[in-house]
Amino acid sequence: MLKKSLSVAVVAALGVTALAPLTPAVAQDNMVNNSYWWPNRLDLSPLRMGAPQSSPLGSDFDYAEAFESLDMDALKADLVQ
Repeated sequence: MLKKSLSVAVVAALGVTALAPLTPAVAQDNMVNNSYWWPNRLDLSPLRMGAPQSSPLGSDFDYAEAFESLDMDALKADLVQ
């Protein structure tokens, strides 16, 4: 059984090896560097959509006051869990 499965594995490996390209330099012609993608090709406009009108908390929400109202001991206990 082992001899049969080993021979099947060898045949499969040889078949896959025949499909592999002989020279890896073929794909290097189409490679692009980082300056191709960033920032000329990447659309950053979705990152600029954060207008105050889109805030679900409203314009009168005070982040500092909300942070001060947090129970730090309860928060630390939640993080430990």
